[in-house]
Amino acid sequence: MISKIKLKLLSFGALFIVPLPLTASPVTINEIHYDEDDKTLRAEFIEIYNNSDENIDISSWYFSDGIDYTFEAGTILNAHSYIVVAENPSTLDEIFNFSDALGPFANDTTLKNSGEKIVLRDSEGKRIDEVDYSLGFPWPTVGDLKGADEASPSIELINPSLDNNLGGSWRASGFPVTTATVAGGPKKFIVSGDEWQYLDNDSDLTGTDWTKDSTNNGEWKSGPSQLGYNEGDEATLVGDGDGDFTTAPRAITTYFRKSIEVSQVDGFSSMLFRLVRDDGAVVYVNGVEAFRDSMPAGPIDAETLASRSQGGSNERNFFEHSVSPSLFINGTNVIAVEVHQRSANSSDISFDLELIGEVGGEISNASPTPGSRNRSYSLKAPPQIRQVNHGPLERELERDKTIISNEEVLITAKVTDSEGISDVSLEYQVVEPGNYIEIEDPEYKSQWSVLQMVDNGTNGDAQAGDDIFTVKMAKSLQKNRHLIRYRILATDVTGISIRGPYDDDTNHNFAYFVYDGTPDWSGSVRRNGSKITFPGSLMSSIPTYFLLTKASSVTASQFGGYGGSEYQWKGTLVYDGKVYDHIRYRPRGGVHRYQYGKNFWKFDFNRGRRFQARNRAGSKYKTTWDKLNFSSIVQQVNFNHRGEQGLFESVGFKLFELCGVEACNTHYLQFYVIDDESPTGNDQYSTDYYGLFLAIEQMDGQFLDEHGMPDGNLYKIEGHNGSSNNQGPTQVKNRSDVSSFIRGYRNQNPNADWWRENLDVEKYLSYRTIVEGIHHYDIAYGKNYYYYHNPETNKFQVHPWDLDLTWANNMYGNGNHDFKNKVANNSAFRTDYRNRVREIMDLIYNEDEGYKLIDEMAHDVWSPEGPTLVEADRRLWDNHPRLNHKDRYYDVASTKNFAGMMEVLKRYITSRGNWMRSSILRDTSSIPQKPTITFTGNQNYQVDDLKFSSSNYRSQSNSNFAAMEWRLGEVYNPTIEGYMAKDPYIYEIQNPALSGQIESFNSNYQFSPTDARVGRTYRARVRHQDEEGRWSHWSDPIQFKVANPDTIDYVNSLRITEINYHPKGASQSEKDKGWTTSDFEYIEIQNISDKDLDLANLRLTKGVDFDFEAGTILKSNQYILVVRNRIAFESRFGTGLPIAGEWDKGNKLDNAGENIKLSYGAGTPIIEFSYDDKEPWPVGADGDGFTLNLKDPKTISQENHGVVSNWYPAVTSPGSEGKNAAVTFESWASSNGLGPAVSKIEDPDGDSMVNLMEYALNSNPTVSSRADLPKIEIQNLDLEDQPKDYITFSFTRQGQSSDLVYSVEVSEDLKEWKKEIAILESTTINADSTVKEMWRSPVDIKENSKLFFRLSIKN
Repeated sequence: MISKIKLKLLSFGALFIVPLPLTASPVTINEIHYDEDDKTLRAEFIEIYNNSDENIDISSWYFSDGIDYTFEAGTILNAHSYIVVAENPSTLDEIFNFSDALGPFANDTTLKNSGEKIVLRDSEGKRIDEVDYSLGFPWPTVGDLKGADEASPSIELINPSLDNNLGGSWRASGFPVTTATVAGGPKKFIVSGDEWQYLDNDSDLTGTDWTKDSTNNGEWKSGPSQLGYNEGDEATLVGDGDGDFTTAPRAITTYFRKSIEVSQVDGFSSMLFRLVRDDGAVVYVNGVEAFRDSMPAGPIDAETLASRSQGGSNERNFFEHSVSPSLFINGTNVIAVEVHQRSANSSDISFDLELIGEVGGEISNASPTPGSRNRSYSLKAPPQIRQVNHGPLERELERDKTIISNEEVLITAKVTDSEGISDVSLEYQVVEPGNYIEIEDPEYKSQWSVLQMVDNGTNGDAQAGDDIFTVKMAKSLQKNRHLIRYRILATDVTGISIRGPYDDDTNHNFAYFVYDGTPDWSGSVRRNGSKITFPGSLMSSIPTYFLLTKASSVTASQFGGYGGSEYQWKGTLVYDGKVYDHIRYRPRGGVHRYQYGKNFWKFDFNRGRRFQARNRAGSKYKTTWDKLNFSSIVQQVNFNHRGEQGLFESVGFKLFELCGVEACNTHYLQFYVIDDESPTGNDQYSTDYYGLFLAIEQMDGQFLDEHGMPDGNLYKIEGHNGSSNNQGPTQVKNRSDVSSFIRGYRNQNPNADWWRENLDVEKYLSYRTIVEGIHHYDIAYGKNYYYYHNPETNKFQVHPWDLDLTWANNMYGNGNHDFKNKVANNSAFRTDYRNRVREIMDLIYNEDEGYKLIDEMAHDVWSPEGPTLVEADRRLWDNHPRLNHKDRYYDVASTKNFAGMMEVLKRYITSRGNWMRSSILRDTSSIPQKPTITFTGNQNYQVDDLKFSSSNYRSQSNSNFAAMEWRLGEVYNPTIEGYMAKDPYIYEIQNPALSGQIESFNSNYQFSPTDARVGRTYRARVRHQDEEGRWSHWSDPIQFKVANPDTIDYVNSLRITEINYHPKGASQSEKDKGWTTSDFEYIEIQNISDKDLDLANLRLTKGVDFDFEAGTILKSNQYILVVRNRIAFESRFGTGLPIAGEWDKGNKLDNAGENIKLSYGAGTPIIEFSYDDKEPWPVGADGDGFTLNLKDPKTISQENHGVVSNWYPAVTSPGSEGKNAAVTFESWASSNGLGPAVSKIEDPDGDSMVNLMEYALNSNPTVSSRADLPKIEIQNLDLEDQPKDYITFSFTRQGQSSDLVYSVEVSEDLKEWKKEIAILESTTINADSTVKEMWRSPVDIKENSKLFFRLSIKN
């Protein structure tokens, strides 16, 4: 039951004084610069704005999310002013000429380019403002140099009065706020030759209203432009101050102004000024500075000199500046210009100006505006468009499926505006197959149809008046292979319009693709041969990509001979039901780019619309891709291995990755090109089907993120020179690091110390091992690999590229890269190299795991039962008219099929392995003998009983024992019980548990329970090392499935009893020590049993990460604590408490709730549950100074931790029993003698306060308690620079209730009540654990206005 008690505040009187409309806070996050194109510029910043008439003291305010930063004591945010917090204040001074930024961000925090939440809090931890931004519609799309000369655009709030947590309230800096709606195109308001007023008598008008009052003519003259002197092209000759044009000094400043009439201001997207100025000028609109050109920053007066002189064409050319239409009004506008000389000796002056109201066009300046009014500022904001969706009307759209023909499609969008919506319409464009429309084509601008969207509950609209506008797309529009583009145009009641997506979005429109499913395809190996039909279900069984483009573009890009790197061709890629419109593509590859006929492709995606690929298992990659590479998987015939169809690259890259060398992810895909009206042609070669390809991850910044590598310089090496594929933010921009590295070894013979200092030798030895294993010898000539400069180690790493010419001894190249002899065969590293070769051959490059890897890579495209995708690809291309050297697939395979090619690779592992043993592992007779491993635990392999023994050390070269090592590696593949089809394999070499080097021989070893997960299959091995550093082979493995341990004692005995997930805010003294609120978090665990417990092998594995150390004993009925920051914790709660330790650095409990898990070993659950900060969970624990406490640990089982009724809020009590058990209405009623069945709405004492109200206010229900009702007063509060009067609303409430939710609501008319308006000024926890709260009005009292408060209580 939920009851809502409205306290009768009318009885308190209700006429109070409020100066402004109610807002939660006048301090607003106003501009965010989160993604600078040049990553070496630490130019990020957050700008906050005070949208009130009063100065605000923001001492000790802080950002709790997004960045770490606390404002120093004495920081004042002046009325209608800005404060900027910068990642690096000096950078803002350098590139934006803004020297007043605060900062830097603390703890090396930065803003995420993909979006995140930014939260500003006051000194008490109360949330002041919050912006949860993202990249792409409905948020602005930024992060490149579009429209900016020196910096990428920021995102700017259109107006500080808007809801800044809605994407539509923001624009990329300088981009239009509205969509142009003025008919007839651009309008010229001022043209060259128009009449201007001017003042040329050397006056100083600083401080006057000359920029907005054109009626006071005085000594002003007039004449047509161009105006000036000593140029020879003036239409009007102006004076130089003293009338003598031949001598200096001359007047520094000359003033010009003009009035114009403007109508339909809101219909223009921008106002374009075209300015001639010699030397500098400041331009004003209606008294507000619009821009300055060639003038210094700061105040301007008549003696201010221009920042530079003009000469040549710069004296005569028009320079363009675009400004927001919000500077203008409907009616008379004054344009004023002051032109300044570079010096008093300047010989001439020129001025002319044109003004054009634009309805589109390029952005002239999109640079951020730290500390000043936003470039995209507007007095009026257009409607908000968001939550744009499309789908079929009569069925649920299956995951990642497209629309099908002849079904009605419903398009919806949420559209809101504070002044009301007058019209929402949908513009759509149909792109027919064979008639692709590029964005530059005239048809893109002209071929749009319009439909009305409604919010009236008809025509498919689900509910009238819910702000969700709907339109039905007729069945006739949905035709197979057609692309439907659409845009949404919304107009408010004042006529202001906006079109979504916005102008900054390079995708330009929304879209969906109509496709009736992948058709069957039939093909023969040779023309007129017998055909096989490949069903559509097979053809679409792996990722299927569609390219919509022009046939002429396919021909030009794939067969035209273009050898450059520009993306010259346009198209639309469709995958997973998602349309990537207006992308670009080109052919890829070097000297063999056009040699095959079936060639390579490379795609370039738009900012904010990166490509989301899926891996072989169907899971999305962690990062999205800017670029997409297709390998054509067709070999050069002169190497005799055509028909391997992607195995060379997919297996090769995976081998590198498995051996610790980060390498490209790959996956197979089916490719369809829709460039013709018909999906079928005259033969099997002229259908949409373009064959089987291999997608290869691009080596760039996203690659580094995907593989968990620090953001560093990444170079593609060609001809022993590096070209940058990623710029590290802290590293050089001129490639001098890689050039210096290459010079250090090319034609040089550096010593071992140089290599250790400059190269990650260990990773290189793994790289070289796989180079030899797959014969990646096309690296000898300084190409086909990448150098990565790791910013953390300052060492270079080598990463593989271009693995198509591999897996055969006759492939191109000799493999003699400089590092082969200078590192791998260097006597200083030779033993380490051989050890690594031996290890890789033991664990992966062998006839067991190596063969399985080949099987796994082939699994998606081949099976023993036909037909298969590789066969379809072979039939399409082996005798394709475009293919060079026809009929050569599977030449080298004895069975002349793909299965035979798989055997070719497997045989190569065997033969190449024999070669590596004889040619590289020349120390075989010297290394220690391979040991034998034996299992010595119980036969069921319990996770806490993984005990093994090793045979004795034996040397073949009379070398003494030096060390031994144990390893435990998981395996998972079709030979393992419980394997699920299409799951990724797990290889023994991946992520093993290692003992580390044990330097004294001990034949016995037990793996930790944290090393293995119950129910998984593992292999255990051991190896020995001699004093020469030579390792033996790893022992033959013992393979086993891990069984459950006996955890019953832990399950029955342990309870998580207290969680301090959102502590009371850090005080100023605590902040001065560098602590934040989250530093006081803790988790309390109790042993409720009558025996002591050893917590070794227990771990917190969700929420936070923490491993209890061996020997941690939790005594019977005692508590133990895990904390975030021990020093901070003890400063607040005292020393001597039972602290087990701190959880992993960087972890913190989520204030919004999350999952917590206490595990045994690697994941066997002891306790697992989720908490929340929202009702029905106790909200008092969410920052109010209370913690979550388990009600009765001895009666609540471990599986019931997630039951909300088992928790209550209590005063912090770390390491001891929870204080003051939870209060409920029933327990309160019983304690007050009311009996268990008392009604919540009874009033036994007749004081007009029902029992529920008495309970909520902790008053006595048996005697009159009206004195306990909330009190509303006017109090003088010293909150800012001087004391002021505020309305206050105070009450005392239950502090430990588990069944109450309180909220303070405010109204001006007793009709509309609003939450989050009143401001919580103070909270006091009383000795009886009740809480006294004082709330106040958001602003001080200035003039009469009605204001009502009420307390809402939910039970």
